[in-house]
Amino acid sequence: MTTWHIPQHGPVQQVELRDRPYPLALYEMIHPPGTPRQGELYRIVIFAARLRGKLGALHPDEVQGVVAVTKEQVIQGLHRKPTLAELLGEGAKLMAGGEDVDPQVRLYPLGTARALAQLCSVEMTETFSRS
Repeated sequence: MTTWHIPQHGPVQQVELRDRPYPLALYEMIHPPGTPRQGELYRIVIFAARLRGKLGALHPDEVQGVVAVTKEQVIQGLHRKPTLAELLGEGAKLMAGGEDVDPQVRLYPLGTARALAQLCSVEMTETFSRS
């Protein structure tokens, strides 16, 4: 399995790891302005997982809903800010919560979701460059 290193500065590259399970990616990001750790580097480790049952109760002060989006929607999220209604109209699925979320709210990747979007972009580029 391929593990990608996506550094804050520098080229994206494949890395070899001995640990199991293998992560999909090691992602570096700088805490954004206005956050308590503004300007500091942090790292995200991304693993593949599969939902094996229904989601439990959501804590509304933390998560208002869970939306499953397609890989293409993840990648496109780097370049656009679609509404929840647009995502659902394009095939995304509301997996939990969301009853109180305005369908016109705009969604875009931050943190882990941004890392996943960049990872998907890298994988797509690699796939096309091999063909």
